[in-house]
Amino acid sequence: MNPDGHNQSWITDTDTDSLIGVFSMDGQQIAYWSFDLQTQISKLWVMDLETGSSKPVTTEGTNFMNPVSWSPDGSYIAFEDTLSEDQAMDVFRVGVYDGELLNLTEDSSFRDGAPAWSPDGQWIAFHSNRAGEQAESEDIWLMSPDGADLRNLTSKTLPWSDRFPAWSPDGSRIAFYRQGSVSDAISSA
Repeated sequence: MNPDGHNQSWITDTDTDSLIGVFSMDGQQIAYWSFDLQTQISKLWVMDLETGSSKPVTTEGTNFMNPVSWSPDGSYIAFEDTLSEDQAMDVFRVGVYDGELLNLTEDSSFRDGAPAWSPDGQWIAFHSNRAGEQAESEDIWLMSPDGADLRNLTSKTLPWSDRFPAWSPDGSRIAFYRQGSVSDAISSA
């Protein structure tokens, strides 16, 4: 639809629910989740807006339908899920054209999520409880697009939990949500 609410139109026509559409950086494609109510399985799809054709980019059923993050060149999509054998929440990267799936944060029982690709394509920011002090407390981390070069940016700022990173358009800053309360901070001081 247009920003004023006019010209609303359906772009998917499937037997499953279609959820959480995210435009590619060039605006030519939309990634979306399909969810089959009978099987309780979701898959990530990409639609070419010019042709209207869609194709699945994940072949395995996924458990979560959270927002995805496109690489700036449109060749990859990062998302969070529990596809690993340990059933931990991990960040995955899937190739839009070849469907190659790579677990970027495969690491036992940590909860990693909300990946956000940097505008230059050099980094993926995400939240994680991997610093280990408290399972419910999370930090903002950076990694390269192959899962290497992990860096903790917020360094376990207890009693806060830092989540949902978002890059500024020029890549010079990262905004994030900090959950906690002033009374938590005072009681832990």
